[in-house]
Amino acid sequence: MKTEKTFTDYCRVKLAPTAIQETILDRTLQICREEYMRAVHERQAAWTDGRGVTQAEQSKDLTARKRGWRNPLRDVYSMVLTDVLYQVMKAFVRKSRDAKSQPPASFKYPSAAGHSIRDGTLWLSKIGDIPMVPPYPETQATSVKIEKTAAGWFAILAVAVPYEPRNCPICGLPDDAECGCTYCVCGEPIEDGTFCSQDCAIDAAGGCDTCGTVGDCVCESSP
Repeated sequence: MKTEKTFTDYCRVKLAPTAIQETILDRTLQICREEYMRAVHERQAAWTDGRGVTQAEQSKDLTARKRGWRNPLRDVYSMVLTDVLYQVMKAFVRKSRDAKSQPPASFKYPSAAGHSIRDGTLWLSKIGDIPMVPPYPETQATSVKIEKTAAGWFAILAVAVPYEPRNCPICGLPDDAECGCTYCVCGEPIEDGTFCSQDCAIDAAGGCDTCGTVGDCVCESSP
């Protein structure tokens, strides 16, 4: 069976949570930030002791610490906490000092589970239905990232969009085929050479718009 080709499109939508939902969102974000720094410090301490800590080990420890009915970790969707540990792992792989010292102001539902979009609202597991402004059409997002900014709460939706092949405007071949056609710096297709006009060649070289000289000249328009 042939699988339809798709690509991921991202859409940022403003949320309009109730006062109770905003409290839950703040609490969820705070727990995620605390778990982020906890995982970072654990990895740093292990590195000092000459050993390593894997994401699987930290996930196993997280599962053990979630036991107990009144444990606040149980109020956060499990995949969200798993993604926190994944983000820490990526920060250490990239050796990003800023990412390891500053917890993110967001949390993420990393898969298609735990969330849905219906009737102009975004349903999030452990949080509930949150209205979107403007209402987003009903769809199934592959992931949802919730972030807090000075302007309020936003959702970044990752949606799979059908791939529509396009043909090269020069030779007519589909864009997934190899062709020798090139484009000028202005975006226009060209059949041969590097630029579609002398003006584009002058602009690319940083030349004067009036006389075309690259470097010092006496024209008023010269840079």
